[in-house]
Amino acid sequence: EKRKTGFLDSHPSSEERVRGAIARASSFTRAAAVPIAKDHNDFVRRFDGLLVGPDPAQGIFRDTTFLHPDLDFALVFPRGWQTQNSPQAVMAKPLEGNALIAFLGLPASEGTDPRAAAHKALSDAAQQNLPAEDGGAVRVGAARGQRVRVLLNGGQLVERDYFVHGGALFAIQTMALQTESDAWSDAFDRTLASFRKLS
Repeated sequence: EKRKTGFLDSHPSSEERVRGAIARASSFTRAAAVPIAKDHNDFVRRFDGLLVGPDPAQGIFRDTTFLHPDLDFALVFPRGWQTQNSPQAVMAKPLEGNALIAFLGLPASEGTDPRAAAHKALSDAAQQNLPAEDGGAVRVGAARGQRVRVLLNGGQLVERDYFVHGGALFAIQTMALQTESDAWSDAFDRTLASFRKLS
């Protein structure tokens, strides 16, 4: 049976095209151009101050320590936990097990009074028919705070510690199954105690 003519039958072979491209390229001359730097060191100096990687202004992790230069704080999460930084929260969770630690910046509309924020959280829990209690005064690093405990419908115990830092209201929230909360309490307490100013 006679073969039908194909699209590539009228095209030169790859070898012919390569030879043609080399010949054409050799006929070009390089135009004179001003170099972007006078030497290698000058070239490297041009990168001075260029940000590579995560923006430190948004906070960065150094191992398990979270550093936030703009908000002037450091917080140490438990070793071996997975960490994540997002615009909403800085979080850590263990590789195995159901627990969570989250650092939360709260909107200015929440005010700057930890006790008022805790009272509002208790009121919100009551409206949702969730068991909640005032956990009393706590320390978040050197800051004084107010704790609220809320038991969620799935059996998770949430403790949220409200405190003021740099004139703004923040919270550190921990969460674990109520039946396992004692097992995680040391990790939670160490993280709360680690909160400190950078400067």
